Amino acid sequence: NSGLANTALGLLRMRERKFDEAKKYLEKAVAADGKNHLAHYSYAYVLSRESMDEFGYVSKYPAEVVKKIRESLQKAVAIKPDFTESYRLLSFVLLVNGENLDESAAAVKKAMALQPGNQDYLLLLAQIYLRQEKYAEVKEIAENLVKTASEPEMRSTAQNLLKSVIDYEESKARYDKQQKDMEAKGIRPPTILKRNALSESEIAKIEEENKINGLNRVLPKLNTGENR
Repeated sequence: NSGLANTALGLLRMRERKFDEAKKYLEKAVAADGKNHLAHYSYAYVLSRESMDEFGYVSKYPAEVVKKIRESLQKAVAIKPDFTESYRLLSFVLLVNGENLDESAAAVKKAMALQPGNQDYLLLLAQIYLRQEKYAEVKEIAENLVKTASEPEMRSTAQNLLKSVIDYEESKARYDKQQKDMEAKGIRPPTILKRNALSESEIAKIEEENKINGLNRVLPKLNTGENR
């Protein structure tokens, strides 16, 4: 009934990818020592790892898993508010699902307030900002990490983030220029709508207009007094 021993066994089974056994040991650890923040955190951590593949990749967490992770981490934080990994794990799980991104950012900022120099937390915040389309903030953090990161992997990730922002800025500049050129030629810019929100007749009308706009783009501009 040792909480510490069951926590250790649970993490060991997780490393072996025996998640059912891991959860049983950690549930026993929580029951034996409900005041141990590591038991609650480790249970949440195992739940987060269970959805990952062998390379550590996860595209989305099931809603019921997120609920359990959140509940376990809330208990861990209540017991030991200065244990920063509880905030980091919650932030990561919310980021993966792309939901509650403001809460995700707030959680990792709490961890950063407790450990201001932690570059892992700073990188996680940059990834959240990227999902929120806060490109200026992403660029600032990424440029800082490219210069200061001691680990090659982190520096490489920061470089990729920076490249994503630069590529976006260049694409937006080209798009804006194209829009201005079209307006100067009297061509209406394309309208983007979700297809499933339109009727068949509306889709047919839009497709016809797109054909006309496509022809107008390649035909020479009319001179005064000319008709097409």
